[in-house]
Amino acid sequence: AVVSTQSTGTLKDVIAFDAANFYQLAEELQLDLYEPPMTQCDIWIDDAKVSQLRALGIKFAKIRLRAHDIYFIPRNVIHQFKTVACCASIAWHVRLKQYYD
Repeated sequence: AVVSTQSTGTLKDVIAFDAANFYQLAEELQLDLYEPPMTQCDIWIDDAKVSQLRALGIKFAKIRLRAHDIYFIPRNVIHQFKTVACCASIAWHVRLKQYYD
């Protein structure tokens, strides 16, 4: 059966953390920062973990992406995407050296 994205709404759930907490969060989540992004963390950050991180003072945003949404994630923003409906995604990973040197 084909499901219209207009009837389902959300295609991806996203959690994005404040870049100010980058190193603290990398330690809490035991991220291997030397690995490619897809293999740095192999679990979805569930509500219990989010509550624990909130108690530690780590700021975050929960975002729901719908069809045709476009987003920009700045450097050093730890984030996770969870696909909740069928969709195709295209990602560009751009490193603009002139802006961060």
